[in-house]
Amino acid sequence: MRCANCGNQASWRDPDCNKCDKPLHQKNCKGKSADCKCHTINEQAWSQKKPANTQ
Repeated sequence: MRCANCGNQASWRDPDCNKCDKPLHQKNCKGKSADCKCHTINEQAWSQKKPANTQ
């Protein structure tokens, strides 16, 4: 699972990113369940945030 803040790859089981310390899950997330949507949300958030010209 990607951190929405810094793009670091982290385990979805971790509550916070081990690189930037931001929460990996949304506030309304039910936590460690199969219907956790945070992976997709974070992926989209990071793709919009990351520098476009990185090679």
